[in-house]
Amino acid sequence: MSAFHKGDCASHEPRISTSAACGAPAAMTNIYGYIALFDSLKMFATAGRRVLNRTGQFSALSDGKLMWDTMRRITIPGMVSTAGIGSGTVMLDDLAERVPFYSAFFVDKERDQVKPFANMAPSMIMNCDGIKTGTGCFEINVTEVLTSFWPSIDGNLPIDEPVCGFRGEKCDYTLIIVAASAVICFLLTIVGAWALRRYCETKALDRMSWRIFRDDMQIVDEEQVKSMLSLGSQRTKLSNTNITALQHHAIIGVNTHATYHMYEQRRPIKFNRSDLTLLAKMKQAVHDNLNPFLGIAFNEKSEMLLLWKFCSRGTLQDVIYNDQFVLDEKFHAAFVKDITMGLEYLHLSTIGFHGALTTWATLIDRNWQVKLTDYGMFRDTH
Repeated sequence: MSAFHKGDCASHEPRISTSAACGAPAAMTNIYGYIALFDSLKMFATAGRRVLNRTGQFSALSDGKLMWDTMRRITIPGMVSTAGIGSGTVMLDDLAERVPFYSAFFVDKERDQVKPFANMAPSMIMNCDGIKTGTGCFEINVTEVLTSFWPSIDGNLPIDEPVCGFRGEKCDYTLIIVAASAVICFLLTIVGAWALRRYCETKALDRMSWRIFRDDMQIVDEEQVKSMLSLGSQRTKLSNTNITALQHHAIIGVNTHATYHMYEQRRPIKFNRSDLTLLAKMKQAVHDNLNPFLGIAFNEKSEMLLLWKFCSRGTLQDVIYNDQFVLDEKFHAAFVKDITMGLEYLHLSTIGFHGALTTWATLIDRNWQVKLTDYGMFRDTH
């Protein structure tokens, strides 16, 4: 809104309407014009008084150049009513033109009222010649009279221009781009390394280094086992004492003597990733008190074979219930230590547990060292 407010005009209506020339009523639609005329005459009178005080001659009032120079940068109060409401301050710029005063209003959506929220007042610029610059040498200063109502994050007046400009031309994003690119490259490198590692692991698991094909092994019957053990009778005394232990023997490759457990296979077996990982860890497990896991033969016949390395002195149960052997406390302590060491290795490894520890799953080799077998197979065999 310009310099005149509705309240300013209302206070002057009675006086203007009753003081029309020749008794004719004043046109109330021209009230703004009357107020402007009053301010103009007052400005001219003020400038004329200054010229008279300076020159002392009435003829100087006819000097338009002198009057114009006097009106430059002059400020006077405007028309004031009996109610104390006026037309505002009248200010002329460096070209003797009136400088406007503004007020900004908004409608409160909650109260449906018009409220002023900012005043815009001009101020003259020092050391500025309007004749040379062709401007009035003034600037508009905005003063908020109502705060925290703007639809912004902090409720304050938004700035005229974004910090980085409307198109980001005032900010240098080189450092941000370089940092973001470095972070993205680092993350992509990590993801790529993880994906490559995962791919290599999957390929290694799919090769199933623990799988044994039937063509690579030979099932040995009891007579052949007896013959094999009799050749080493000087190294073991159990070669002819436990016939049941001579069942389920096989030769893998050229001379790897193995024992196996046989399970009925009713449908083709497809191991999931966790099973493949467990079997690979079992194949890689190496410890003095663990019996080596040789592998599995499956999906070739109607049974699945779990193959373990053969231990010549049989199981711990064979020794316990064999009357030919009398073991002292040193042997007992050594057996307990070997079992404990084997379990400790399993529990600290990725295998995690034995799962089926019995005297049948505890073997003794030719050096009387206890070795745990059948570990990690509790889940896979079911």
